This record gives sequence, structure tokens and C-alpha cells, in this order.
Amino acid sequence: LKSNPSHLTELDLSGNSLNVPDVKHLLDLLESPDYNLQTL
Repeated sequence: LKSNPSHLTELDLSGNSLNVPDVKHLLDLLESPDYNLQTL
């Protein structure tokens, strides 16, 4: 996600097992102005 954040707009994590720290990190990325992620 960090290598080219401006081109990623959708990320499907339905097949992944995420724990609370993982989700918190993803939510922090969503709040960053460098990311255009619209659908998680």
C-alpha cells in the first residue's frame, strides 16, 4: 500500500483474517491525504 498509494482506490480484504491492530492501521491510512482509497 505504501509503494504507490495514490493509484489504489479499492481494496478487497474479504479473504483475509485481520486483527484489531491491522484494522486500526488501515483506518489510519484511509485518513491520510496521500491515499485515494475509497472502498475498503
